[in-house]
Amino acid sequence: MWNMKDRAAPETEVAESTIERARKRLRLSSPVIVGNEYYLPGLEQFGDAYDEYHLRTDQKGTWECSCYSHYGGEFRQEKVCSHSVAVALYTGLACQRTLPLKEELKQEEPKQEEPKRPIPVGPTPDRPCDIPSIPEKYTSWRPNQREAVEWILEQWKNGDKYAVLDEPTGSGKSLTAIAAASQKGLKTIYCVATKQLQEQLAGDFPEAVVIWGRDNYPCPRFPGTELTAASCTHRKYSPCPKVSQCPYKCQKRRALASALAIVNYPFLLNEANYVGQFSGWELQIDDEGDLVEGEIMKFVSLQLTRHQLEACQIEPPEYKTKLEAWLKWAEPTLSKVGEQLGKLEADLEPYLEAEKEPPLALMQELIRYQRLHSKLKMFTACVDESWIPELNDPEKWQFRPTFVRRFGHMLTDHG
Repeated sequence: MWNMKDRAAPETEVAESTIERARKRLRLSSPVIVGNEYYLPGLEQFGDAYDEYHLRTDQKGTWECSCYSHYGGEFRQEKVCSHSVAVALYTGLACQRTLPLKEELKQEEPKQEEPKRPIPVGPTPDRPCDIPSIPEKYTSWRPNQREAVEWILEQWKNGDKYAVLDEPTGSGKSLTAIAAASQKGLKTIYCVATKQLQEQLAGDFPEAVVIWGRDNYPCPRFPGTELTAASCTHRKYSPCPKVSQCPYKCQKRRALASALAIVNYPFLLNEANYVGQFSGWELQIDDEGDLVEGEIMKFVSLQLTRHQLEACQIEPPEYKTKLEAWLKWAEPTLSKVGEQLGKLEADLEPYLEAEKEPPLALMQELIRYQRLHSKLKMFTACVDESWIPELNDPEKWQFRPTFVRRFGHMLTDHG
């Protein structure tokens, strides 16, 4: 097991309080191991802000945890976090280094390890299926497809961060992009607009892992009901005993560990900007680029329904055309939405304490207010003079920016 005497230097010692905290974690949950990746459930009683934490180690004592990229992560980097210590205790691996894994490895000599899969050198093969991970059914290139693959590879060779490929329908853009990624051996996330396109790609590339939003996975705590993973009932006062078996979380782990994950735009925007676990891919492919602007606009826009306005007693500011007025409006509005969210959580508590299935309508309302709360936070951080308030519809208010250019990083900075 874990030997505290093996520490290289006093400054790398892990505090006894952190070790005890890690032991308490293991009494309540266990990590899930996927290859060399580790996933530890978040626990509200420990102040965790996220449902799950993603960890890696170099097997020498250095750990990297996704909590380092969250708020306050720079302080946790100074002393190894209890997530890392818990997984080290569970697995018997060393845990004595406190720097983020990716910073440490930049200073080390390159590892002499065999690559996970062969990376071809030289020109693009005559047949697509001769590229690792490309299915055998792809025995020939379409006209100009091989040249397109080589053009993409040339852009990367020149150090270009972006490559834009504009080809007609039916020209095989998906194979072109995936072949280029596979030829370089890049861990890739492929983003499309609809679930149907995700399913189509999964049929064409069986090694890929598809993941959808939480609404598409059943709740394991209350099986056979209409509750989904989006209606997660895991709470501090009533932990879900099946949280590590959640179909959504299991599929998410598989996607994160895969060489090719297929997602849709709403999922990626939400996960990468709120949760933070779908950032850092070696390559990101955005299909149907003409739809990207609309997807980003939907993500950043804020909408309040008449029901929400009435339930929270929200009124517009006196001066509706002034940015300062809306900024002052946002803070108390966020507080009112938070109060309504608190009331809904209080309504939920008796059901969970009795281990009874909560009403679907209550859970759906909770989801709506959780999302509205997050949107209001984004609105407060992003709103400027270019935003347009639309208040004439009696059923809803809507706020959206005139242009989305300055929000493009919310999609493009994750691969």
